[in-house]
Amino acid sequence: MSRYRSRPLGDGLELDVHHVSIQGERAYDIAGVYSFGRGLFSRASITAADTKYQTLNELRVGQFVLSRLKAFEGAVAVVAPKFAGHFLSQEFPTFTCIEGELEPTYLECICHWPGFWSLLAGKSRGIGSRRERVHPDRLLEINVPMPTVDEQRRIADRLTQTRARVEQLKDCLKLDNAESILGMLPAMVDRTFSRFTSGTACVADVADFVSDSVPRGSDPYPAEVFVGPNHIESHTGRLLGSDPLGADLGPKLRFQPGDVIYQRLRPYLNKVWVADRHGLCSIHQAVLRAKSGCDPKVIGYALRSRSALNCAIKVTPTQHLPEIRASDLAKMALLTDGKPNSALTEQLDHSTHAIARTFTMRRRQMQTAAALFPSFLNEEFGTAASAVDARFVAHL
Repeated sequence: MSRYRSRPLGDGLELDVHHVSIQGERAYDIAGVYSFGRGLFSRASITAADTKYQTLNELRVGQFVLSRLKAFEGAVAVVAPKFAGHFLSQEFPTFTCIEGELEPTYLECICHWPGFWSLLAGKSRGIGSRRERVHPDRLLEINVPMPTVDEQRRIADRLTQTRARVEQLKDCLKLDNAESILGMLPAMVDRTFSRFTSGTACVADVADFVSDSVPRGSDPYPAEVFVGPNHIESHTGRLLGSDPLGADLGPKLRFQPGDVIYQRLRPYLNKVWVADRHGLCSIHQAVLRAKSGCDPKVIGYALRSRSALNCAIKVTPTQHLPEIRASDLAKMALLTDGKPNSALTEQLDHSTHAIARTFTMRRRQMQTAAALFPSFLNEEFGTAASAVDARFVAHL
């Protein structure tokens, strides 16, 4: 429960739409409204020839904007000075704060509050894209914490300063982005190979391409799961999950424990996994089976090296969905002859696990930082209903 008295938004907000007729060759600066309280953004300018609308809604500083279509996921905002004079379609009604009842700076804090998004979702029927639009009258019925104007100003000032500090923290974490931590792994693999082995070979020398195709509807035995590109982590080769068989349509390739699964589509993502089970994978992945006397784990690491990654990027055709050809993959030079080397794999395992742990910790720090300000808002305003929509919690 909020410590402040709750009142309908209509006590402090009134519908105030400034319609402007679209005329001639004039260019109109268009804005949009992000979901989850992230504010307004600029879109391309339009002229009368670019739209069927006869009028647009003009924005003024301090106004409250509602996306009738996406209100259920928190698409609301207070107009900042840089968006004054921008325009929105009739699907975005605007409201003005009633002087002495509601402060725009306080209302902006409400816009960031996940509890408010839940209340908006409650005013919209249906599920997902089939939800009905939120009518302005239904918005004004929503009860929100609304103390005196003086108290609103104090709250807004405190929360604005808190938000600024949280954004500074998030910026500091982004300076050493979590993804860049994993990006160190390919070069580390090259350095480790150079210390532990001098043998080289191409992919075709150390592994065979397996084309055990499974048409849709065929018996996948002994496959247990489907492993697609989205289930393999970039650079580490870690398996992040899998799907049950039949969840993904279309033909598949069958693999077995010890096979090396290489993502041919968008090879720059560097997704290579050494299978530890029977399964199916996408036809956009290559199934490589180590030749006799070769170690699939060594091959997997070699394929994730910086030299192999650079080579894959170089030979992959540049197109909308870049995919390395199997013939080019077969000729790719590796930093190994594929022979077992326990000292090499132990060092690579240790370094990979250390970097992966650092990555996981940094990602958790970033997630915690992202959730800080919403948690302050929940503490300030309460949780609005019995619980905040789980969808909004996942977004944070």
